[in-house]
Amino acid sequence: MGFIAGIVGGRDTNEIEAAVRRMVRTMAFRAVDGQGILRTETPGGANVLMTGEHLSSHADGRVLLAGEGEVYQTGDAPVPGGGYTDDGLARLGEAYGELAGDCARDAVGAFTVAIWDAGEETLQLVRDHVGSRSAFFAPVPEGIVFASTIPAILASGLVDDELEEASVDAFFAAKALSPPSTMYRNIFALRPGHALAWQAGRYGQRDYWRLHEVREDLSSSREELRDRLRRTVQSAVAIRRGVAKDVCALVSGGIDTSSVASLLVYDPDRPAKVHGVSVDFDESVFSDAPLQEIIARELGIEQHNQALGPMDYADLLRKSVGFLDSPVNDAAFVGMYGAFGMARGDGYRVVYEGEGPDELFPAGNTQGERSLAPLLRIPHLLRRMSFGLVANSIPIGDSTWTRVRRMCAGLAMPDDERRLTWRPLYHTAARHRLLASRYHGGPDPYATGKAYLAQSGLEDPLNLYQYGLIKTFLPDDLLYKNERMASAHGIMNRTPLVDRRLVELALQIPSDFQIRRPTTESDGIKLLLKDALRGIVPDDILGRKKGRGFSQPTGVWFRGPLKDFVHDTILGANPSARGIFEKRFLEHLFRSMFRGVPTMTIC
Repeated sequence: MGFIAGIVGGRDTNEIEAAVRRMVRTMAFRAVDGQGILRTETPGGANVLMTGEHLSSHADGRVLLAGEGEVYQTGDAPVPGGGYTDDGLARLGEAYGELAGDCARDAVGAFTVAIWDAGEETLQLVRDHVGSRSAFFAPVPEGIVFASTIPAILASGLVDDELEEASVDAFFAAKALSPPSTMYRNIFALRPGHALAWQAGRYGQRDYWRLHEVREDLSSSREELRDRLRRTVQSAVAIRRGVAKDVCALVSGGIDTSSVASLLVYDPDRPAKVHGVSVDFDESVFSDAPLQEIIARELGIEQHNQALGPMDYADLLRKSVGFLDSPVNDAAFVGMYGAFGMARGDGYRVVYEGEGPDELFPAGNTQGERSLAPLLRIPHLLRRMSFGLVANSIPIGDSTWTRVRRMCAGLAMPDDERRLTWRPLYHTAARHRLLASRYHGGPDPYATGKAYLAQSGLEDPLNLYQYGLIKTFLPDDLLYKNERMASAHGIMNRTPLVDRRLVELALQIPSDFQIRRPTTESDGIKLLLKDALRGIVPDDILGRKKGRGFSQPTGVWFRGPLKDFVHDTILGANPSARGIFEKRFLEHLFRSMFRGVPTMTIC
């Protein structure tokens, strides 16, 4: 794990260097030792200082590169020795001379790089295709500040910490903030698969990946697509394999982590001994221990589980939340923090994980979208006028009536908004009750996701649904929180199943090959992926009917042993004094939760 940081602008070299060193100190936990600083000046005398995990010079010193992360392959050529060597990131600097901001277009990896082009006096910031790593930037007078984390940018002393009110509203409307938005008015996030070009105070982000140009493959047979999928998954793990014989992986017992562990163990060239880590709970309904035992027994994995109780959870929450410089509405980050901490305690600095397939391939949430298909043929205006009478917000809960209301709310929405609100959220009326009036009336919080959907050329509605998840929820929540929790322990997390080649292939597969109505024997999801993994992942794992993803008994704990913790955290510090929340509504939510009332049903 590493970072990048830098400043372009300013005349006082000592002052700018001191600012960069302050930025570096805030990221020392990310486990980079001994990095230097690349320095140069513009013809006008402005300073250019950059630092990172990898530093290199290209084109006779005209091009300087600071990068972090890993590049495993460029074009069809794997990086010798594995992506953890400097060779992969250096290839991006070599490609810059020909491709400029498109230098990462054909790369496979998880990275961010900053490239200074002295000839053009241009800074390029480039983020990997899917968004496994993050980069932030802040324009300043006559320059720009950039880094892997927001606290680093603030530590420069050149950017204030003014809150962006529209982002507060957007955060409670969604699972996480989508770039370029952050919680700060003057700090912005680089979009996945994009390059930012800054020159003489002007800047813009450009899409170098162009995933929106992918179309469904209607000419290949199911068997041909299955075989391509199998080869791509195998390659995705193989090029990230490295040379270590003893490796660590998150092993939850699900198909996704099991497939990564299986391919590490069964690598024909370099079979690995896998050390598995996972968190577990005493509440049996949330425990995946029986599934973990199956995969550990079949593959000979040395499995290390840590049982978390409510007090453990509260302690980990306090420790981990500070590493989320952009917040997420996803309590799973606490368990991830615990699991990566176990790996570090067991002596590992690299951990393989299985994030991604639930967003690339039709999974449980896609079943809800599939089930609505017949009713979606009704024109939206008629749906809004009819179903909107039943529900104009999205309730939480498992009762029959709650499910009916949730379905009606989805049918009443425009198609693009429904595809972006697959989890119960605070819609407009609810946010107006939750947040102080100064946060009302901002821009559409779903505008970024809607723009992505409008740009795509996919024709299959369910593939378009997955595309929305790939462009928003996957990078903004899942990959972001995992990277932040791994880096908190100085760990490099490798995520083979978000390989950009796998993403491109997944969207080409017609949904008819991937999902069907569930039965008592089958959940009906990820069908082609399961077929591709047959013979690799144990049948007991592939054949199980999945009832839920990774989840924690927080609802049980918050109503029981952590009740006082929740009260003191949310209400004890008088949040209304900070001017963000309406305290009376927070108290109402608190009382409703402890009565067992789904909080969104009151909105």
